[in-house]
Amino acid sequence: MIDEKDVEILDNFIEVILASRGSEVYMSTLEHLILTNSMSETELYYEYERIARIIHSYDAAKVFNLDTNIKPVFRINYNTSKFANGGFRKKRKAEKAKARYKKLRILAFWITTVFAVAAGISSTYTFIKGLTKEEVVQQPKQNNLKQ
Repeated sequence: MIDEKDVEILDNFIEVILASRGSEVYMSTLEHLILTNSMSETELYYEYERIARIIHSYDAAKVFNLDTNIKPVFRINYNTSKFANGGFRKKRKAEKAKARYKKLRILAFWITTVFAVAAGISSTYTFIKGLTKEEVVQQPKQNNLKQ
């Protein structure tokens, strides 16, 4: 799932990539979007690569040089326009809703299972109790009076 802090950066990356109109976008063009005063050059590179991996995993743009020591390069692909205008924010919202729905399904499953087990134990107990119960048969009283 996409972190909330990454959504704005990802959406800004996509806007810059779309603005490039098909030409390649390098780290030097995008580093101002993630650069903070406390980041070293190495930290900046790892953050840039992490963002590149997220974009690649969602197929939001074509990413070159991802698994090499060379800095990743971006280019528009067939999905990039789908992520325009806050596409990652929409994607995060959909993922959160899906996760919430999954939790509710799991909760409903366990509640149903607990009730089913309780009903099964209760009916088994009643059945066994009915089999082992001694029935007292009352015989009619006979009058043994001699007449």
